[in-house]
Amino acid sequence: MDRGAVRAWPGAMLWAVLLCWNSACDHGLEARPPGPTGISGLITFTGERPDDIEQVAVAVYRETPQTLSDFWAIGGWDTEVEFTAREYSYFVPLDREGTYRWVVVAWRRKDAFWNFDSLLGCYHIPGDDLPSPVVVTQGEITGGIDISVDFEVLEDEASQATCLGALPPELLDELGRGR
Repeated sequence: MDRGAVRAWPGAMLWAVLLCWNSACDHGLEARPPGPTGISGLITFTGERPDDIEQVAVAVYRETPQTLSDFWAIGGWDTEVEFTAREYSYFVPLDREGTYRWVVVAWRRKDAFWNFDSLLGCYHIPGDDLPSPVVVTQGEITGGIDISVDFEVLEDEASQATCLGALPPELLDELGRGR
């Protein structure tokens, strides 16, 4: 063996060991995309459904609206609510985690656009005087966010007091629903 080959032997051996070690190492868990992020629950309908309802939707807001323009700052929605059934399991996909402070169900009359008098109900824990916030974690679905809707009291402000209670008095005045 010539002297150059002898001197190169330790370096070649080191590279061979590193190559074998690297190919044999577990490279950890593969990165997987997170699962869906959102809110789900059950809407329970009671009362006789009015004929003039065209659509029902669930809307999720990061913050409770403080101005008229805030009503358009919806974090996510489910506009496919089947309101002719007595129950509907909804899912609202959300782009990011966080606390969502207003989860509402609204309705739209036939041949009309959504308006601010269309509130049917909101998520609140029994005994709460205001809507209950919902904490959402990235890659997870926060379930059990159930809402009851009584079609018999569509225009009854007293039945909507919990949902409207989070809105500022000035906004309620603008909506013609002052306290």
